[in-house]
Amino acid sequence: MRLAIEGRKRVKDQILRIDDTMTDVRFGYTDASGEWHDVTTLEEDEYPALYRQDRQRMDDEPNTPSPLVDTDVEPAPRATSVILKEGHHEFQENQRGLSYEKLILPYLDGAAEVTITDPYIRLYHQVRNLMELIEVIARSKSLEDEVKLQLITIEHDEPEKAQIQLKNLYQVKQAAESAGIMLDVAFDNTRTIHDRSMNRPGFHAAVLLAASSFNGPFVSA
Repeated sequence: MRLAIEGRKRVKDQILRIDDTMTDVRFGYTDASGEWHDVTTLEEDEYPALYRQDRQRMDDEPNTPSPLVDTDVEPAPRATSVILKEGHHEFQENQRGLSYEKLILPYLDGAAEVTITDPYIRLYHQVRNLMELIEVIARSKSLEDEVKLQLITIEHDEPEKAQIQLKNLYQVKQAAESAGIMLDVAFDNTRTIHDRSMNRPGFHAAVLLAASSFNGPFVSA
């Protein structure tokens, strides 16, 4: 349903750019509990000033174009620390600006033990993304510190591909150890795990889409 609404919104937004006499419309839906959810496009979320600069806002206040940099306002000071809090995060396909450093690393800073559960660390790109996460953890820790990292996954059901999986994971293990990350891989013989998660003492993240994606993790922390 959301995809259908977004499609209609995109058409409407293009019409508004062509004909400014058209009336703006608020696109969204009401869920079963009666709560309203606005539907926006990825471009609108990432570049709101540019996306709506020539249109009138929904509250009928004039939306005058503003420069990308306001010379009359001093830039805000950079945050020196990240406030960690429980929450739920959703991201759209092809959304930019997402990384392990921004989404995961603040919650793993200073961790001595981390457990990753992901049944789909099987193919090359999945193992590669795991390696990229390990690199992020390695860069954030002190050289003298060691981090114990346990991966719980499922062995590939095809023997030939299982051998490739084991070879790739062994190479990751060797590379991780050289960076002070002690990787231990455990296979779930029950083959019943299906949810992805990441744990450290005091932190749990249910990762809906992680190492099997090229586009970055979808995280619910």
